[in-house]
Amino acid sequence: MTFWLICLAAGISITAGMLFLLRPVTVCDRLEQDLRDAGTEEALLRWCRPWVRALTPMCRRLMSRQLHWRLSRRLEMAGWQDRYDPEEFLAMQCLAGMLGAGATVATMSASLPLSLVWLLALPAAGAAAFLPFRHLQVLAQGRQARMLKEFPFILDITTLCVEAGANFHGALVQVAAYCPDGALKQELARTLAQIRAGMPRHQALDDMASRTGLPAVKHWVIAVRQAEQMGMSLAPLLRAQAARQRSERFLRAETKAMQAPVKMLFPLVSCIFPCTFLVIAFPVAVQLLEDLR
Repeated sequence: MTFWLICLAAGISITAGMLFLLRPVTVCDRLEQDLRDAGTEEALLRWCRPWVRALTPMCRRLMSRQLHWRLSRRLEMAGWQDRYDPEEFLAMQCLAGMLGAGATVATMSASLPLSLVWLLALPAAGAAAFLPFRHLQVLAQGRQARMLKEFPFILDITTLCVEAGANFHGALVQVAAYCPDGALKQELARTLAQIRAGMPRHQALDDMASRTGLPAVKHWVIAVRQAEQMGMSLAPLLRAQAARQRSERFLRAETKAMQAPVKMLFPLVSCIFPCTFLVIAFPVAVQLLEDLR
């Protein structure tokens, strides 16, 4: 009995491993790649845009101020603030919920009672409505990870400009003009545009820290503001901030390296160990069967 359980576990693990290795691009990756291309996005959402526009006025009336602020913040963190309004995004969630409920009713109405079908349609609608918000969270997390990688280099360039004789605003202009393209450079360019429009620099930097949602950027903004208020030199402060960010980046890499063995434990137990037991136990089982005969 134990031998056949091991065989069953090995078969399941081999099948799961083959599906994991040979699977196509996941839905989230494909959706993220499509959303990066404006033409693909328009092709995917062209059929539902009239429905989204029809639902937007209703969502605008029903949306509370707190929900509007939360969706605005999520859209800013994901870099979609110029692409969608909070009302349009909420309308997309409502449309996704309707489609999820409709698909559940259409697929299960023939085999299940109508009351049970509608009972299952409610969680299906909730899950479908949550998918756009979840995708927005994934995009925001990926964008924050990219900004964390770019932040030490931008601090180094800002420090070099300040040490070369430029003021802080001129250093930010040089960084926005000559640094490689990235999410943090886009946020910095937007901050400089706000400053040129008449917004105070400290308020524009605070808005940038709020849009990124990164504690490192927030601490940098606070340190720069305090240094300017106290009349301190910015060059040593920026140099210390850059060194700190590089050390924190190294610590994050060490943390991920230490988490790797724990993450590998489940594949080892579920995929490799059953196959090993099968290879070891199969000749023994065959020999025992021959001896019993």
